[in-house]
Amino acid sequence: MGAPKEAGLPSVARPAGSWTEAIKKQNLKRRDNMELVKRLFVEEEGQDLTEYALIIALVSIALIVGLQALAGGIGNVFNSITNTLNSNS
Repeated sequence: MGAPKEAGLPSVARPAGSWTEAIKKQNLKRRDNMELVKRLFVEEEGQDLTEYALIIALVSIALIVGLQALAGGIGNVFNSITNTLNSNS
């Protein structure tokens, strides 16, 4: 019925197919994990959001740099307008 009894050791009854069932479950789990990894590399839903975020970041950096470069010139134009208005009053 169970495993053969050795000297001094109790016999352990294992249900038939318990090892094969455990191996099948483990293989299914591995296959599920591999499918998950494949989906992470194939699906593109999250990539669109990342691309938009990168574009927004680059445009923001370009605007900041551009406005800093123009800040002195814009300041001079407003100072000139202020001086002209003050001298005409």
